[in-house]
Amino acid sequence: MSIFKQLIKSLYSPKDIVMYRFQGIGKTILFVFLLSLLSLLPSAISLSTDFTAGVRSLENAMNDEQVPSFEISDGNLTMSSSEPYISDQGNFVIIIDNTNTISPMDVSQYGNALAFLANEVILSSQYQAESIEYSLLEGISLTSEDISSYINTLQSSMPIIVTIMIIIMYIFTSAIKFIEVSVAGLIGLALRNILRLNLKYQHTWIIAAYSLTIPTVFFMIMDALHIFVPYSGTLNWLVVTLIMYLAMKEIPRKNK
Repeated sequence: MSIFKQLIKSLYSPKDIVMYRFQGIGKTILFVFLLSLLSLLPSAISLSTDFTAGVRSLENAMNDEQVPSFEISDGNLTMSSSEPYISDQGNFVIIIDNTNTISPMDVSQYGNALAFLANEVILSSQYQAESIEYSLLEGISLTSEDISSYINTLQSSMPIIVTIMIIIMYIFTSAIKFIEVSVAGLIGLALRNILRLNLKYQHTWIIAAYSLTIPTVFFMIMDALHIFVPYSGTLNWLVVTLIMYLAMKEIPRKNK
């Protein structure tokens, strides 16, 4: 049976999940990589679209004749205008301000934005802001013309950059998913003792991998729809444990 058919059956059949315990560990590892890919999809799509839109918006803003010239030097931003510059590019906002009129919290309220503030640059994506202080660029001076040049280079290299970023994200996502399966496999050992079953850790690890299908698909859909799920971690482990319990109940118990 292909891992895609196993994926479908794992969504509704605990009986099939427990039958997979006899298959080779290699196929289960491949299945975990598939789950990692599914859980990453919404973030990868969001990263690709947001990054592309951000670079294009920044390019358009920097080519605007009304954009004030500025320079980042000695940990501070200096600009030719005495008022904040805000350019709304539709789905991305560009801000230049060294007057402290706009705070990092204000930047995050724009959703997707890039702000050059007095002492730091703020990148906001999906209302979550990350900052980089100019002091980290000690000894480096950047002007608005330099940034425009870098943006043109970035524009041509964007497919490669996005691909590398997604690959790195996939590696980290896969590592987390394997840790999650390994922990769930330990929970499976506890369930094995409760149900008095003759199972090894390899068996509970495989059962755990397929028991993660439902929560993985559920949270993938929630992420794609940008729906916040409260207590997601607790919910995830409760669902995984319940599915493992239902699956392992399908195994005949050993005699006392």
